[in-house]
Amino acid sequence: MLGTTVDGLLDGEVPAIAQETTEARRKLARCLATLVALFILYLIVNIVDVAFMRGEWNHTAHYVCSGIRITLAAASIPVAKRMRAITRGRELGDVVSIMMFVEGYPEGQEPPNNVFYRTVLTNIPALYTLFLVALAAVFIAIVYA
Repeated sequence: MLGTTVDGLLDGEVPAIAQETTEARRKLARCLATLVALFILYLIVNIVDVAFMRGEWNHTAHYVCSGIRITLAAASIPVAKRMRAITRGRELGDVVSIMMFVEGYPEGQEPPNNVFYRTVLTNIPALYTLFLVALAAVFIAIVYA
């Protein structure tokens, strides 16, 4: 009716907006992957530290493990801040909306009806608690075995 396209009306902003969204998805995916990697390294260090508790107490190994844990925790802070800035800027309030954004679902679309979205993502706190209880049981078993 106006003899122009949406791109023409937006004066070329559509490619810039699309590029910005794509870049935000990449950054958010990298933040998530980095936090998962740091968490796994943290668990490995804890398991190594608990393994050193068996038998004669090794102060040096314990201090090294503690230093590594502190370093990993400190390294996670800027990553978490970057992730928070991206999610707040996009108004992604929960883990389901974050994953839908990372996976490229359009805004406002209903989450997929699968086990990952329906069960895993909606129960992250409970799953994390179960994981910590299981991890504590493994540590106790290692120390007292």
